[in-house]
Amino acid sequence: MSRNKVERKYNPAQYDSAFDSLPINSRRCVVFSPDNPNKKLCHCNRAANEHPEIDNQSRENEQWRLDTHTIKEPNKEQGVCLTNGAPYVRCDIETDPTIVETILLDIWKIPRPALLMQIIGGHKYFKLQGKMGDTFLDDLVKFVSKSNTWLLTSGANVGIVQLLGQTIRKRKLTKPLDKTVAIGVCNYGCVKNIKDFQRLESNNSSLIESQDLKNMNQWRPGEQSLEMNHTHFLLLDDGTIRYFDIGDYRTRLVKTIAHKHTNQTLPIPIVTLLFEGGEDSIRSIYNDLRRNIPIIIINNTARIADYLVRWLSRTTEMDLDVDWTNPVDINDYIISNDSNNLDSTTNPSNNSNGNPLFVKFEKYIDSMSDELFQAINGTDRNRSRKIIITDNLKTINANILLMILYCLQPKVRTKISIFDYNKNEKLSETILRSICKSVEIKIHKKKSNLKKTDTFIPHFDHLLELAIDWDCINTAKEWIVQDSLDNIYDKKSIFFRALTKQRHKFVHYFIQLGFEIDEIFFHPKLNPFASRNNNKRYQEFISLLYTEEAINREDWLLRNIIQTTNDRNEKIICSTDDLNQLFRDLIGGYIKKLYYDTQIEEEEDRMGIKHFTNIISPMPDIEQGQLVHTEIIYKQLAKDYIIRDLFLWSIAMNYMELAKVFLAHMKDRICGALIATEILSHLRDKSSDAVYGDIKVDLTRWIKYFEQYALNCMDLCFKNDPNMAQILTVQRVEAFGDVTCLQVADDANSKRFASHPCCRQAENSIWYDKLHSDQFHIRYYIGQLIGIWTLGLLAPFTARFRTVNQNPLPTEPTLQPYGINYCDSYAINHFDSNITKKLYQIWQFHQSLHIKFTYHHIQYTVFLFLFSYVLLFSFEPIYDDKSSIHPAEIYVILSVTCMLIEEIRIFFSQDSLSLMGKCYNYFGYFFKQLCLISFILFYIGLILRFKANGYSETFQAARVFLGYDLWLWWMRSLSFITVSPFLGPHLVSIGKMLKNLAFFAIFIAVMMTAYGVASRSMAFYGTFPFTGRDIFKAILYPVYYLLYTNLSGELSGLDESSYDTTSIATHVLLAFHMLLINVLLVNLLIAMFNQSFQDVQSIQTDIWNYQQYAVVREYYDRPPLFLPFSTIFDIIALIKMFYHWYLRVRYNYANPLQRVFKVIAVQPELELVWQEFESASTYAYAQREALTKIDRVTVENDSVSRESGGTSGDLSGSNNRKENDAITQLRNEFKIAIRDIRNDIRLIAKQK
Repeated sequence: MSRNKVERKYNPAQYDSAFDSLPINSRRCVVFSPDNPNKKLCHCNRAANEHPEIDNQSRENEQWRLDTHTIKEPNKEQGVCLTNGAPYVRCDIETDPTIVETILLDIWKIPRPALLMQIIGGHKYFKLQGKMGDTFLDDLVKFVSKSNTWLLTSGANVGIVQLLGQTIRKRKLTKPLDKTVAIGVCNYGCVKNIKDFQRLESNNSSLIESQDLKNMNQWRPGEQSLEMNHTHFLLLDDGTIRYFDIGDYRTRLVKTIAHKHTNQTLPIPIVTLLFEGGEDSIRSIYNDLRRNIPIIIINNTARIADYLVRWLSRTTEMDLDVDWTNPVDINDYIISNDSNNLDSTTNPSNNSNGNPLFVKFEKYIDSMSDELFQAINGTDRNRSRKIIITDNLKTINANILLMILYCLQPKVRTKISIFDYNKNEKLSETILRSICKSVEIKIHKKKSNLKKTDTFIPHFDHLLELAIDWDCINTAKEWIVQDSLDNIYDKKSIFFRALTKQRHKFVHYFIQLGFEIDEIFFHPKLNPFASRNNNKRYQEFISLLYTEEAINREDWLLRNIIQTTNDRNEKIICSTDDLNQLFRDLIGGYIKKLYYDTQIEEEEDRMGIKHFTNIISPMPDIEQGQLVHTEIIYKQLAKDYIIRDLFLWSIAMNYMELAKVFLAHMKDRICGALIATEILSHLRDKSSDAVYGDIKVDLTRWIKYFEQYALNCMDLCFKNDPNMAQILTVQRVEAFGDVTCLQVADDANSKRFASHPCCRQAENSIWYDKLHSDQFHIRYYIGQLIGIWTLGLLAPFTARFRTVNQNPLPTEPTLQPYGINYCDSYAINHFDSNITKKLYQIWQFHQSLHIKFTYHHIQYTVFLFLFSYVLLFSFEPIYDDKSSIHPAEIYVILSVTCMLIEEIRIFFSQDSLSLMGKCYNYFGYFFKQLCLISFILFYIGLILRFKANGYSETFQAARVFLGYDLWLWWMRSLSFITVSPFLGPHLVSIGKMLKNLAFFAIFIAVMMTAYGVASRSMAFYGTFPFTGRDIFKAILYPVYYLLYTNLSGELSGLDESSYDTTSIATHVLLAFHMLLINVLLVNLLIAMFNQSFQDVQSIQTDIWNYQQYAVVREYYDRPPLFLPFSTIFDIIALIKMFYHWYLRVRYNYANPLQRVFKVIAVQPELELVWQEFESASTYAYAQREALTKIDRVTVENDSVSRESGGTSGDLSGSNNRKENDAITQLRNEFKIAIRDIRNDIRLIAKQK
């Protein structure tokens, strides 16, 4: 970045007025005091002539001290770095830390941190090795930027600070929106690249000093450049140059910032990270531990870090000393023995002076001092290798060993934590654990005596907030919550924080602990029986979770679905009506309302409180206490509802890990997973690849996951009880708007779920209804044919019905008769009289979907033959003097009209509640589209037929329309083949290949038009007039037949041409055209067909099974018998349908007895049994999946294994066993080969 750009972006003058009021000074050495008589430089590393004359007498025998040899000078030197624009300030090293805090927070406007992290250690040649060098620093900087942490370092461009700066720069380039606050705190006199900083204001002495520093072009010992990826710099001036030491100023600064008055119940946590390190690092650790700042040692970084790790492990027995309750203070001893040094030959006991720490650690002293000497000098135990490149080995100050002993005391060492990256630990967990230790909150103790008013409980909440922000679930469990809700004070804010931060592990843990989530979002004091206008149930839920910011996120698709907007044209959700509309758009028009403002409104809508009798004499509003449910039931209902609502919210907001957690705590997990599949499929299909390509890839992955989730849950239920599992596929799931699993799977295009054996068996049971589902023996087919030809009269004697081995017979139904009740014992047999039973079986024989299909098939076949007969032999024109309509034609007209009435009834009886939804679902099937075209063509032809008089053009047009219409009716008969398990899957393959044929037809049309126009313009110019018919006759027709190698007409025409040139040119064009059409494109079509067939062959069974739901669903509502009797039922059904629609619109009346394709229990207790069965069968799997990390490879492998398992069955398992055996054999062969190679190498080595 150029200087001009920096100056334009950062204006140093903006801080001038703020700094004017602060006592900012610099410091200058005024007394020349060399460390020894032979040294020509003062202790401050300046010559004698550089000291002021005010006190320029040499004090050679006096030890240099800051307070006696230096003075303060007013100097508000601050500005910004001209390299990266980072603000800096130069201040006296004795400046009050509160002033520096004011600069950081109030002047530089750095956001108040959630954590203060110090980095110490890491010498000039320090490098991270192994896996730590690859990803550890990336993880550290990511944690710092995500957790609002201030990173405080020495600021020097060497060692670990240099590596951190490079990592910060890399993250700034890859994640420009993430802000990393890195503050360099260093000695002003050691900065080598001070010329890269712009100082605004300085006095004469500082100008001389600055000029002196700028003229130093060569590096000198004690100088270091600053790391320019830091965001701020604090340059501490102690009057010296080329000295790194800043004492304990950084420690005092962070403590001051941490204890600044805030709204938090605890100070801002501080932690120090030690990488490698030397003597200065030991001093920093000592200063931090004295001030109760926890230390985290990064293991395996050599020198002091590894030294401390070893001795913390070797001295664990010190923790057993029960009498050692208070740590020994060594500060006075350190001051009095500052000049004592140790080397490799010195006995440390000689310098103990009776210090109790030397007595406590007496047996370790010799080994500790020897290893300390090696660690500080960077040598190994044999002193044959030197880590730090220097000329001489350092002597060790006696105080350093004493500081080590201080750190190893039992009450001090608890503040030291060890982080080992190679053990796959999380740094954030270690940091939080060390913070919990440092504040000395003993969470492991029993706190039953603490009340909510005690000050300790809010402390836990603050630590828990940090744990949620940093995603430290293990530390939260062990140190903060400890499986007790009493340790959480503000449960609402904590749970909401976990939701908005998407911490699925915390949410899962809180729910397991027994969080009353319903009381968090549904206020417990609100009356569930309140009136419609007050105390809306979802008011707080919507305001907290469906915020404008969350809805209008740029990285998500929800804003493209929501319809309501505010005055800023932003998408919003304000009410339950908006929520219901949203999920109706995302799931489908067949779903009923999910959200209600009051319990009374829900009762009225769901349970049909307002009946027809109350329309004439309206029932007054229900008062409190008059509803049927008890408070306990409402409490459980509220819990189930909020789990469902949070699950739908997580899916809609793209919080998939949270969705897995809520799905694990639901009862209707199969339906929930399919609902997620439907929502995500809708979002994916409604988004553009060009704009949301990457999002659509992730959506596809999660669609496969939730589909597999539903399949796995169904497997578990089917394994426990196949009959109960079949009911689960078609039972009414009231929690999700009265939908069924098969209904959602059909709308979500989930072919694999529809192909599950449980779904296939359920559809087969519904298909045969009260007939026995096993009808595949020849004698059962014969019995059914006899029953059909006798209109069911002999069916009780020839057909096989379901039986009930129950004595006594059931006295009341368990399933509602207006729903699916094939397994209801009462519906199967509840008659004492044998005659009544036989009559009932005759009726149930005609109600069987299989028999309805047979009747329809016979009826349609008769219609096709009669229609064909009419058009072939008895389709004569109508004259004015006579009528020539054959009776067969009358039957055809009546049949088509009856079929039209039937299709109208099918259209309006669909599950979708909206007209657009009915149209979308109805015309989504190919044969329904053919049906519409067939009706249109038929009635157009019929109108023309009756309008024509004799053999006129109108009559011929009618014949054409009816001819094409007949062709469509014959093509529509293929729909009957789809029911057959032998022919239906192949029809699926043909349908898929039609797309390739359409693609090929476009190419053929272009090729044929190109040749036809070009050839006719050359060889046949002027041989045909410009009319539509002649153009088709002369250009398109002949060229089309060339596709079938019919060249005789084309060649003869070219040979008869009177111009040889054009004839030859056209022959060449014809040869090239035939080469493209008959050789290239035809073979290309064959290859495409072959590829499509292979692609579809593996899944054609799944597609066919998926289509069977639509067939079963259609025939479930189809009336019994055949035309015209079935039409009577259709007309009655339409009259009832429109009548109830009028009552619903006019009087808000819902027909509770309307026939539905669902299993509905008579007693709610039975539905609860189904829910509990599904919940118990899938509980272990759901709990395991709740915290399992899902990646793309896992989902794809599960999908592939499921597809192969669903189609091949035992063969797939056999193949897997064979593959495993082959792999095992190959592994053994490799082992033998490796052993032989080793033996050969040993023999060769011995021979040499």
